[in-house]
Amino acid sequence: MMRKLLKWGVIGLICLGLVKIIGAVLPDPPKEQANTTLSAKDTTMLKRVAFVSQIKKEKKVKEALLTDANVLYVSVEKDKSDNRHGYAMYICQEANLAKIKIDRVKVVEYGTTNAADRDNAYGRILGACWCETYKIGY
Repeated sequence: MMRKLLKWGVIGLICLGLVKIIGAVLPDPPKEQANTTLSAKDTTMLKRVAFVSQIKKEKKVKEALLTDANVLYVSVEKDKSDNRHGYAMYICQEANLAKIKIDRVKVVEYGTTNAADRDNAYGRILGACWCETYKIGY
């Protein structure tokens, strides 16, 4: 009886050794690759975020926010002129060149979110432009 157990034990060790040797020789199974392709919606969102980041880097811009309604609010310090319609038109042109869908750009005065004559909660409007037609106005 003891002899049989010893025989099977030796056979088991030999099999275990063979499995380890074969495992060391065989290549690792391929790892599942993560899905790295982005959907069209994700790509569009990344382009929009990159565009807003680009606008924020401009010297005169203090803040920029793109709403769900496709209105880009750009906050700037007020200087000698209250008219920033041309700047709003410039941003529309840049958005159209980058193929970013923005319906409207509103340039607001920085720090006027509590002003009585503010537009929504974003501040007092200094300029605005409809990006599809380049029509200036609120």
